[in-house]
This record gives sequence, structure tokens and C-alpha cells, in this order.
Amino acid sequence: MTSDDDFPIEEKIAPLVYAFHKLQQCPPCWSCEGHLGVKGELKRLPAVWFYAGSQVFAGMIGDYVSTLWVRKKLSVKWRVVLAVTEPDGMEPAYSLEPHLTEGADVTLSQLQADIDVIAEELVDNIQSRTRVLLKQVDEFLATNHA
Repeated sequence: MTSDDDFPIEEKIAPLVYAFHKLQQCPPCWSCEGHLGVKGELKRLPAVWFYAGSQVFAGMIGDYVSTLWVRKKLSVKWRVVLAVTEPDGMEPAYSLEPHLTEGADVTLSQLQADIDVIAEELVDNIQSRTRVLLKQVDEFLATNHA
């Protein structure tokens, strides 16, 4: 999180950045609320870059946004992609971003509304998915090491 006046967290992306921060397993490292060009075209898409100590968390977040899309709660599909890997062995950074197909008719305000939808239940959903996964691991260990 930043309190740096030179690089403040933009208002429209802040709810999602704070949700990632609250997860504690996927600290955010960069964000953008999206921006329009001089002609009103989408110039930069909204995104949150985050670290994940395990790609399992990145996968859970990807599944979560896919579920929101299937339930028609988002204006477009969102996805988690590998954003960058550091050559010095640091953990990879992932990006949660809209997945726009060519000719997609979407506005920045729709994408920013999606940010709020994703942020609203991100923490509860990922924590719930984690509990289910841990229960499955416990059950597997109990039956295979008894």
C-alpha cells in the first residue's frame, strides 16, 4: 500500500487494491483505474498487479472472476495473467485485468463498475476457497497416511 503523494492509489481501483491487501496472501504491487485517451478511447485498462506465494492463489482469483462472469455480474470477462517474473528469483507478479476481445464495446465506467463487483466479495470468496482446499488436503492426508 502506498501513502506516497507522487504515486497515490487511484480512487476507482482502490477498493480492489485494498481487497488484495486484506487477503494477505496476494499483496498488490501496482494498480491502475484505467484511463481514456484524448479522443475518449480506452487508452489504459484497469488492472491490479499482485504477488502470490503460490500460483494456487492466482488460480483461485481467476476462478472467482470467471464465476462472476458466468453469473453475469461483470460487463466483460476478467482474467489473471502472469505479468512479470524477476530475473533474480523473486516471486512472479500476476495481473488481474479485463480480457477484451477485438471489437469489444465496453466503456471505462463499465470496467470500473466491474472493479467494485470483484472487490466486494474477493476476500470472503478466496478465504472460503482456501478453507475448502485445506479440508480436502486434510481428508487426503487422513485417508492416505492412516
